[in-house]
Amino acid sequence: MRKIIVIALCALLCGTSAFALSKDQLTVGISQEFDYFHPHILNMVAGRYIQAMCIRALMTLDTKGKWQTMMIKEIPSIENGLAEFVEENGVKKIKAQYELKDNLKWGDGQPITNEDVKFSWEVGMHANVPVPERDIWNRIERIEIDPANPLKFTCYSPMRWDFNQLSRFYVIAKHLEEPVFKQHIEPAGSYEKNSLYITDVSNPGLYQGPYRISEAVAGSHVTLVPNEYFWGDAPYFQKIIFKIIPDTGT
Repeated sequence: MRKIIVIALCALLCGTSAFALSKDQLTVGISQEFDYFHPHILNMVAGRYIQAMCIRALMTLDTKGKWQTMMIKEIPSIENGLAEFVEENGVKKIKAQYELKDNLKWGDGQPITNEDVKFSWEVGMHANVPVPERDIWNRIERIEIDPANPLKFTCYSPMRWDFNQLSRFYVIAKHLEEPVFKQHIEPAGSYEKNSLYITDVSNPGLYQGPYRISEAVAGSHVTLVPNEYFWGDAPYFQKIIFKIIPDTGT
């Protein structure tokens, strides 16, 4: 795998005023071309860098290896009572209850709901979607949404110790991607070529992280700008440019 070059790395790692970075723009040199921006499909390191800034998962591992929530209020477990053992048709399973945080929004201002969560799982589970790691989706057998509360949903999982470790359960926008998914899921290979993450990559509604993609030029650069609807802390830089430099000698 080709190495990634971060031009301003020393400044980023230094906390002294001598290396203070302008908030206007950060330019990052990268030697690897991007493949996909769709969080279910991308597999290259370059794409993961963009994903980390623009897309959020239900939860994540922190630097100390502890599970932290991102889009949900609490991680269900047997201990906290949000998960329980159930039996269906003689088969033991785990039933886990989740609730999204309040006021989550996509980059176009549309609310994020349990419908987005269920749709994201359906895309990840489909045989015609070339996800690099299907195990994350196989941890859930089905998702039931609460019709009375758009933030609540219930997952039924096989008897697995890691049923609630969903760090790569990335949520995608149903209101934008579902029409494309339905139209292009057949034949195999069609959806990833027609996804809005390919055909309309600068659409703000595709993103719910602190940044969103405003421009992507193949072989040249990708530009990120702050997502005004992000629910967390405002990002530091007003613009981040990933400049593709194929020749590492440069």
